[in-house]
Amino acid sequence: MCAWPRLDRSTVRLVDGPPPPPKRPGEHAPIEAAIEAAEEHRRGYAKYRELLKSHHVDLVGKRKFTADEVTAALIQLWEAVR
Repeated sequence: MCAWPRLDRSTVRLVDGPPPPPKRPGEHAPIEAAIEAAEEHRRGYAKYRELLKSHHVDLVGKRKFTADEVTAALIQLWEAVR
């Protein structure tokens, strides 16, 4: 006899990698479709890519960014999607 009450437990699904690519030619992945759907997403994604290039470790070396610089970059990104 078990001292603990029987609990209904859900199954666990382990995901080992990204979802498969689209099967039809010309069909976009869901993230690309979402980015292309709205103007603010396009502006935000363009600003994100710009900030990523300007702050990437390969381009800036061992430079450290201050909290003010990080906050300024986040505000730029936020204003791009407004």
